[in-house]
Amino acid sequence: MLIQGLIEGSTMRKRKKESIAIIAALLVFTVLLFLSQVYYLRIDPDSENLSPLSEISRRSLENLPNNLRLEYYVSENLERRSYIPKQVESQLNELRRAFPSKIDIQLHRLPSGQAEPELEQLGITPTNLEIVEEGERSYVQVYSAIVLNYGGNRALLPEVYHPRMLEYQLNVKLRELTGEGKKSVGILLGHGSQRTRRSYSLLEQTLASRYDLVFLSPGDELPKFLDGLLIFGGERLEVEDLFLIDQYLMSGNRVFWGIEAVWIDTQQNLQAKEIGQRPAFDLLEHYGVGVRKALVLDESARNYRVPSQDFGSVRWEVLDTYPHWVRILRENSNEAHPVADGYQGLDLLWPSPLQIDPHRIDGTKELVSLFESSSEAWLMEERYFTNPYDAADLHVLGAESAGRYKLGLALRGRFESYFADQREELPNGLIEPTEDLRKSSEEAELIVVGDSDFATDTIQYSDSLYNLDFLLSVAEYLVGDEDLMRLRRRSVRAYPQLTGSSRDKINLVMARSRFLSLILVPSIILLYGFFRYRRRR
Repeated sequence: MLIQGLIEGSTMRKRKKESIAIIAALLVFTVLLFLSQVYYLRIDPDSENLSPLSEISRRSLENLPNNLRLEYYVSENLERRSYIPKQVESQLNELRRAFPSKIDIQLHRLPSGQAEPELEQLGITPTNLEIVEEGERSYVQVYSAIVLNYGGNRALLPEVYHPRMLEYQLNVKLRELTGEGKKSVGILLGHGSQRTRRSYSLLEQTLASRYDLVFLSPGDELPKFLDGLLIFGGERLEVEDLFLIDQYLMSGNRVFWGIEAVWIDTQQNLQAKEIGQRPAFDLLEHYGVGVRKALVLDESARNYRVPSQDFGSVRWEVLDTYPHWVRILRENSNEAHPVADGYQGLDLLWPSPLQIDPHRIDGTKELVSLFESSSEAWLMEERYFTNPYDAADLHVLGAESAGRYKLGLALRGRFESYFADQREELPNGLIEPTEDLRKSSEEAELIVVGDSDFATDTIQYSDSLYNLDFLLSVAEYLVGDEDLMRLRRRSVRAYPQLTGSSRDKINLVMARSRFLSLILVPSIILLYGFFRYRRRR
């Protein structure tokens, strides 16, 4: 009996120790969880070191000759119901800690439910915050805005609801305050009356927040003050327009051109028509890039969606995968070029394949393939079937032309003017007798994408709004704002990210996750229990 009592006492002590260990571990975990909400460290993914601020921000703030005052206006209602104000305030405090002698932070808490006429006079308007309490839905007006004051000038961030983007937004406004101002970007629409400015309203809205936009039509003079030029389409561009484009490129500038060889009329049941050999294609071929008269279709594609009204809101009905709307996969993008590195996603709508003429490049220019189709793409030539209701039957047509196709290219280096030996043949008045014709450029860059539809409002139907992020990156690259482009992409990047990955890769990750959660972890627990049981026996 004595021995049995000792054994039972030893067992009880062992169980007591195990219980204490479990409780202690839970307490430690709870404390760590609490501390993680109080203390945190921001990590800069673009650097190998841990840093609360990007190097771009540090350089900008270190070079400020005057003090910067940041005033954060936030409604108490928003503070009680959202994490956003706390994160914004934390980032502002990071700025002050890094540069205490240059940055002054002022926090203004606004009473709930009150209008602020002084703020509205500055251009700061409230946002409606939806509240659901006890099954009742209501709305309250809240403010979350930052006013930047520097050197007697003022700039506004009227809506601060995305803390991850705050550092980027502050850098943009700071450059405007320090005298750089907004840069100018030209958008030349080469479709003429077939596709007007209204077709690019989403693009205009995206770029107008950063740049002064100048929309141009065929026949318009190209302003000399442009910092960057985007061209969409080319069938309506004549020699006069191409001469201005050529001379702009010969000045050492960067140009983006989205152009296809097959026109899809979105107003006429998606009728397809080959554009024909227009002067714009001759100009591009002179530089070394050809646009093939064909459509690229791909297994990696977006769904075709049809909108319908549902109790006052828009509901999208998905028909089927539409191979004409090519989804660019991450593994088919060249991250060595800034434009193709780290974008959120990219879909091309009815793209044409690009071809390279090696004789035109001949070592004077560097050729960079930005992105291409998947290996399961094919071509549609001469006879074009674009009806989305018949999309499932189109795969049988691609056996003979299956393969990868280049859809985005960049040429940089020395360019020879298309008009170098044609001065006497140019239309009268296009160039003055005393004006020099620029025959070459030692350092210029031309980016060509075999599609212009991917920049139009049609992206609402393909659910490709992230194309706007890509186009903003293009504009930033053209005007030389590459540091801001990297900062913005760092702000919106999520890790790990599978967006734009192939279906095989996604399936592999899902299979590994299932194995880990459904097989490996339960097996370890069962084995542990089995060995514990054997030891007790």
